[in-house]
Amino acid sequence: MDETRISTREAALQLGMDANTLRKYARIVGVEPAIAPYDRKSHTYSADDLRIVRERYADDTQKRRQAPRPFPASSVAPSADAYADLQRTISELAARLARLEGNPAPAVRVPLPAPTPAVAPLSVRPTPLVRRVSGDWRTYTDAARWLQDHGVSMNTARAWLNWRDVVPLERSAMLRDALARRDAGDFRVPWRLSWCDDPLCPCRDLLPA
Repeated sequence: MDETRISTREAALQLGMDANTLRKYARIVGVEPAIAPYDRKSHTYSADDLRIVRERYADDTQKRRQAPRPFPASSVAPSADAYADLQRTISELAARLARLEGNPAPAVRVPLPAPTPAVAPLSVRPTPLVRRVSGDWRTYTDAARWLQDHGVSMNTARAWLNWRDVVPLERSAMLRDALARRDAGDFRVPWRLSWCDDPLCPCRDLLPA
């Protein structure tokens, strides 16, 4: 082993720093340690390398230990008038504070908000479906019962397509619609229109005797 060079660990101990700090300052000052002949991963430092690193490290340490530079003192000293104004302002503030403590402002009572009345839950009820009021009936069920007196089964009339909400709830309109369905229907239709017992019924004018 070369006695003029020492390992990184020994050099750090000699300088009073850790190995990482030694490597950092070696890079700063441009010192390149030599590779140890016994280990390609180890580096060695010479006495000149340690001297350069020690000087730079000592210089940085001294700079860090210097006291901070004081702020420059103001060249303009406060005048006597400014000091008197400050004393007068302090006296006025003290007198105002004493007056406020002697005469405190009356407490203001904030009225509490009135309680909100409880709202009852809304109950949704289905609205009854009321069909046409004008005419001879109120519902198509009543019209189907009336057609049953003229030979049409009530269930047959209620099962007709395009009947509810289309044909007016009037006796003449009901009979005309039934005649159209009878004429356009199959010959096997098991119902036949006929007169009822009401002499004022329009069936006597629309239906054959």
